Amino acid sequence: MKQTIKINKLSPSLNEWQRMHWGKRSKIKKLWQWLIKEQKPTKHGGSVIITYTRVSTQPMDLDGVGGSFKAIGDALVKEGIIEDDNPAIVTELRLRWEKSQTLKAQKSVIKIEDDAACK
Repeated sequence: MKQTIKINKLSPSLNEWQRMHWGKRSKIKKLWQWLIKEQKPTKHGGSVIITYTRVSTQPMDLDGVGGSFKAIGDALVKEGIIEDDNPAIVTELRLRWEKSQTLKAQKSVIKIEDDAACK
């Protein structure tokens, strides 16, 4: 099974996340839970491959993109979309960045597919 979740919002970068007060981080985690929940995604049992694309106006290196996946990955687990975000369940995490022409067009795209090799 494959599905794509598109959210017209960006999660904080790694640098923002590290400098943030713990209370604000908690609010952002809850926000991402709701953003994902309102998409009504299907739950995946077992191993998955996730492709996370950050579409933004500012270029970002891949470690920054990976850091911005933190709130999203935690929300996917909390909502039961994936069992866990450890390497036994998320067998591959593909990170991508794409240029957005406008601030309004910025978004996060999460593609989740069952890992057939692990079945």
